[in-house]
Amino acid sequence: LKPMSKVAEAISDVGSGIASSVSPEGGATKRRRRRCRIRPPRLLFGELGVVRPWSPLEAELKRVLGEAGVHGLEEVLMLKEHGPKKLLLCLYPQRFILVEVKLGEFHPEVQHGATSAHIDASTVQLEEGYDFFSA
Repeated sequence: LKPMSKVAEAISDVGSGIASSVSPEGGATKRRRRRCRIRPPRLLFGELGVVRPWSPLEAELKRVLGEAGVHGLEEVLMLKEHGPKKLLLCLYPQRFILVEVKLGEFHPEVQHGATSAHIDASTVQLEEGYDFFSA
């Protein structure tokens, strides 16, 4: 009797798998879309996506630079802070960039790369003899 129940369970699992691959709008997907984020997604570090504790500054950097912009990022160092504006040194294996980020409030209703009026980011152009601490 047990082998027959396991066969029935396996057939049920295969049926569920086929149904989910045929219909991408399954119940789990619909529930996930209805959820409202409490905070922005965390920044994952390195080529393999190392998880570190969540940081609002790093999450904002990920939102500003995008997934492709933070891919391979090894470390983020704050060089200067002036109120909500932060000058960040982003270290990659073969390069580095300077980014100025203005922290604002997270708006969960703003999704899919939409920008918020509270956020201003720009890459700082480097010149020879640039003084990081007077910027």
